[in-house]
Amino acid sequence: MFELLDIPLVLEECLSLDELEERLSLEELEERLSLDELEERLSLEELEERLSLEELEERLSLEELEERLSLEELEERLSLEELEERLSLEELEERLSLEELRSLEELRFDIEVPNIE
Repeated sequence: MFELLDIPLVLEECLSLDELEERLSLEELEERLSLDELEERLSLEELEERLSLEELEERLSLEELEERLSLEELEERLSLEELEERLSLEELEERLSLEELRSLEELRFDIEVPNIE
């Protein structure tokens, strides 16, 4: 007898990600493909273009995010306040050198107390 085929699965195997995207919304793609599968098909840059940081955070733990993104990349996406909300001082200290911590403190001081000349 004939075997019933899972048409969406067969389609996914035959079509490139670009072709799938033309046919499916991002939500439909995400339902069909796990984050790992998306990562196999997409570069980190492409993933970041498609997903906001908030969406990435929903799918990934902070540790996974940090593995994928350098501290500099996280800083580019987040304000100092957002970084501090996400990371405890101990975690920041583990990740940053003393010089980097001092520069962050100087930056914060400059922001909180503007230089009046």
